[in-house]
Amino acid sequence: MSYQDSLHSVNELTAAKGTNWNGIFSEAVAQMKSRSRFPTELDVARYTATFPRGDMAKYNANPRTALSRLMLARLHCPTTNNLH
Repeated sequence: MSYQDSLHSVNELTAAKGTNWNGIFSEAVAQMKSRSRFPTELDVARYTATFPRGDMAKYNANPRTALSRLMLARLHCPTTNNLH
């Protein structure tokens, strides 16, 4: 959907909803829609869920390697105090 199409659909939607939706800026909504690569929040969640699943698959394949990396990281940064 192009920016102009999105702008037009948002304008129609806010006009149909009446005065309660007057505070919504159609241009801002159209810009957000045009910049987002995901159509819905569910698609964002599905995409981000792939990362922990991949990490768990690597761990399940070889837990010893994953644990040694964790222990090595712990040696270099024993606490999270003052970690920014």
